[in-house]
Amino acid sequence: MRAFIITRVGPRSGSWEGKRQFQICQSAAMAKGHHPRTVRAIELQSGAPLFPKNASVVASLAAGDAIFVPSLSTLADSASERIDGIRALVGRGVSVNVVEGIGGDVGPVLSLLETAFADALRLEAQQEKERAAHRREIAELSESNASFERELVSTIVARYGLPASGIDGLAGLRAETEKKLAVATSDAAQRRAEEAFASRSEEEKAREEDERVGAWLRELREKRGLTLRQAAENVRISAATLSRLETSGRGPSCASYAGFLAPGVEPNAASLRAAAKKHFAQEEADADAGEKGEPQHAATESVAA
Repeated sequence: MRAFIITRVGPRSGSWEGKRQFQICQSAAMAKGHHPRTVRAIELQSGAPLFPKNASVVASLAAGDAIFVPSLSTLADSASERIDGIRALVGRGVSVNVVEGIGGDVGPVLSLLETAFADALRLEAQQEKERAAHRREIAELSESNASFERELVSTIVARYGLPASGIDGLAGLRAETEKKLAVATSDAAQRRAEEAFASRSEEEKAREEDERVGAWLRELREKRGLTLRQAAENVRISAATLSRLETSGRGPSCASYAGFLAPGVEPNAASLRAAAKKHFAQEEADADAGEKGEPQHAATESVAA
């Protein structure tokens, strides 16, 4: 009588589990009186179960042979395939020994095993029925969601004037919306940049005008032959403060200082800017006239006489 150890993962795989399965089957075969040298090991192809993908192995078995498998999963994956395969082998006179779970020959307990498998088959059928119902629910829900999505896209397209064609579902709507938002954001950013540039330009213009006032006041002081300290004593501020005032043309003492040097000019920012602008424009005109040999106008600093 021949004996075979059949495993899905055998010792040739080099894995610990493959070696373990072979060893427990070999021990079971020896317990049945089979010598280790006469027991043939069969490792199923690609780790597939005996039924139904290893038909050539099944066909090679004959009456009087004994097979040893580590568990029922070695025979087949489903309960129906296991019971059909065992019944066919036992009917041909093959002894089927399952080491783990049953602990020996399946033949004597085949009727009990069939009852257990029948219960398992009923459970599988019930589970498959529930899975089918679940799949139907998912399909119905998916169709409902798709219908809702189509209606939602159609409503949004009509309400916000988006192109009626070229939008494929919510993903297409999202892409179209993001594109419009990017354009709007870009336009808004451009407007903010222009406003900021205009604002900076106004600030720069005001600063330049004030600096021109400071330069004008410095010229008036120098034409009077006054040092910073002397001029500062007249307006009762420090020389350092007066130096900053002549640089920036700004400060709380600017009006009193301008009143000291140019009493004929109103001591406010607009008047001082206008006077400084007129002064430097006259200087440029006199410089041009001097180059051309024309008579020059009286200096504007005479207002401070």
